[in-house]
Amino acid sequence: MIHELPQTIRSESQVNYSYMTINMTSSRIDKGLIAIPVSLAEWFPKHNGIINVYLDDSLNLQPKTFSSYKSSTRECRIGGVADWFETNEIKSGDEIVIQVMDKENFIYRLITEKRFIARTKELQYGFDRSASEQEASEKITAIAQWTNMGKKKVVLSEFKLH
Repeated sequence: MIHELPQTIRSESQVNYSYMTINMTSSRIDKGLIAIPVSLAEWFPKHNGIINVYLDDSLNLQPKTFSSYKSSTRECRIGGVADWFETNEIKSGDEIVIQVMDKENFIYRLITEKRFIARTKELQYGFDRSASEQEASEKITAIAQWTNMGKKKVVLSEFKLH
């Protein structure tokens, strides 16, 4: 039996913002969990417990079980996401974006890469169509919150696109 390992993928960004994805495998989907590669372990708690996640673009935090690399499984895992997999029709080979929203309080966002890109492009399009400086400023704030970046970095990223 071939053991399926999660992969972290850093690809050329279509939205001018860097992000990390995890390539989903059928065995992890069947178990309703996301396996976090060791290379990303530093962004997660050192002990088993509960983390809070935003699913997709929801504003409501949801508690999820977390197993640290130091657990008996010897891998970081986010559990309790089977319903989310089903709702989003996640299948083997799909990529999940994991955003670290607040490392100290262990808050993350989980979203499919397709939805992350679509939402980011939607926000960028809104910025491009801003009719006033006030509206442009509001759009920059929305992009900064979505990408979890500072406003200055967002302004520079948006400037690079044009």
